[in-house]
Amino acid sequence: MPLPRATQSLLQQSIDAIEACRGIDDDLPEMEQRVLDALSDLLASDLGGPDAEDVGRVLDPVARALESEVEDQRSVTASLQALSDELATWPHRDRRKPAEGEPQEPQAAAAGVVDDGGDDGEELVSDATRSVKLLKALLSKNPARLEPELDATAPLGHRYPFAEEILEMGPGPTVKTLEELSDLGVFQRTLVNRVHVCSSCDECHINFREECPRCDSIDLKVERVLHHFRCGYTGLESEFGSGVELSCPKCRRELFQLGQDFDRPHETYVCKQCESLFEEPHIGAQCLSCEKVSAGHEAPQRAIHTYSPTPLANRAVELGRLTGLEVDSILYDAELKIATRDFLEFEIKRELVRLSRHATAFSTATISFELHDRTVPIFRDWTASTLRELCVMLASSLRSLDLVTRLDAARLGILMPEADAAGASIVRRRLFAQLHEMSFVDRSGNDLVPTWTVATWSERRQPIEEVKRFLFPDSELQGGDV
Repeated sequence: MPLPRATQSLLQQSIDAIEACRGIDDDLPEMEQRVLDALSDLLASDLGGPDAEDVGRVLDPVARALESEVEDQRSVTASLQALSDELATWPHRDRRKPAEGEPQEPQAAAAGVVDDGGDDGEELVSDATRSVKLLKALLSKNPARLEPELDATAPLGHRYPFAEEILEMGPGPTVKTLEELSDLGVFQRTLVNRVHVCSSCDECHINFREECPRCDSIDLKVERVLHHFRCGYTGLESEFGSGVELSCPKCRRELFQLGQDFDRPHETYVCKQCESLFEEPHIGAQCLSCEKVSAGHEAPQRAIHTYSPTPLANRAVELGRLTGLEVDSILYDAELKIATRDFLEFEIKRELVRLSRHATAFSTATISFELHDRTVPIFRDWTASTLRELCVMLASSLRSLDLVTRLDAARLGILMPEADAAGASIVRRRLFAQLHEMSFVDRSGNDLVPTWTVATWSERRQPIEEVKRFLFPDSELQGGDV
C-alpha cells in the first residue's frame, strides 16, 4: 500500500517549511539540507510503506535537527516534531531475512501487540491501542456516544459497559481512561449527574450522618421546646413531664392549654452523650469502602458525563494513534491562550541542549489549587471563562520567553529559561501576589489554596527523564538523554 495521506502531508509540510528558510542565493545549513534530502527521498520512494531502515534514516537527522538550536524557525521544528511522531508509529520490521526453512516470526508489532513471553503466549495490548479500538467501535454506533448506567457496585455508582468490554477494564479505570481521552479533546463531555466521593479512596459509597457539633456523637434525638408564658421559662418538653400532665419545672404550675398557657416555638437536637443542645447538627461522611470518617463538606464531588466523540476521534482512528492528531495544535492552545504540552516537552529539550553547551540554568514549576489538602481538577470543574482568566493572567505576568502549559486535569506547568532558583522565587512572588487578588472557589463556594512546586536544573548533562518526572510524575517516561 502507498504511504498514508497523513504521512505524505506531513512530509510535504516539513519540506516546504525547510525550503521557506532558504534565501535567494543562500544554501541551507548542513543539518537542514540533510533532513531535506532524507524527506524528499522518502516522499519519492515507491515503497509500500517505510520499513525500519527508511524510518531510521529519516528519524536520525530529524531527531538531531530537533535538538539543534535554530532560532526563529519554529514552523520547521513543529513540522519535524509532528513527522517524527508519525514515522515512529510505523512498524519496525526485522531487517534480517530468515534462513531457508526457518519460520518467520509473526509481525506482532504491526498489530500493536507484544508477546509477554509467558507460557500461554498471551498477547498484551497497550492502553493506547485499546483506546483507539474503542473509538473505532464507538464511531460505528448510532448514536455514537457513551452513556452511564447506574450501578451501586461501581466506584462512582455509574458504569459504561460498552467501553469496559472493549477497554478490558473495570468501571473505575474505564472512567479514568474516558476522562483522559476527554482531556485530549477526543471526547466531548455532557454532564448527567454528580456524586460525592470519599476524599481518601475516591469512591461514592458514603454514609452521610448527623453528628453532635461538640463531641461528634451520632447518638442524637430531636425534642420540642416549651415556653411557659407565666414565668417565661423555656426548656425541653421532657422537663415539663410526659403525657397530658405538664408542669413548669421552674414555678411548678400546671400547663393546661397550648397557646394560652404555653407554646412550642421550635424543635432542637439533643446529644445523648454530652447533653448539648443545638439547632443544626454537623454532617459527617463515613466511607463504607475504606471506613474513613470526615466532615461532609470534605467529600468532593465527581461529575458523571456522557461522552461523545469529537472530530479528533475520527483523526485518531484514521492515524491509529492518539498523539499528533492536529499539526496546527502542536504549539498553541488557542482556547486557553497557552502553549501545548507537546511544545513544552520540545522546548525542554532545547533548554537541556543550551544547558549542556552554555551552563545556563533553567527552572520549571507547577501550579495547582487545593481544598483540604486535595488537589482540585480545575480543567474539569472550572468554567471555560475562569480557566481563561487564570491562564491569561499567568501568561501576561511572565517574561516573553517563559511558557505556561496545561500538564493534566489539575496542574499548570511553567518553563522559565535562564532562570535560577533566585529568579524562580521572584516569579513566584509576582504570580502569587496576583493570584491572591483573584478569587478561586469550587462549586460549593469553598476558597481554593494555590500551591507552587519548583525545580531548578543546572547540571550540564541533566537527563530529560528527571525533568519529565518532576512535571509528569504519573506518566511513563520514555526516551533518553538529550
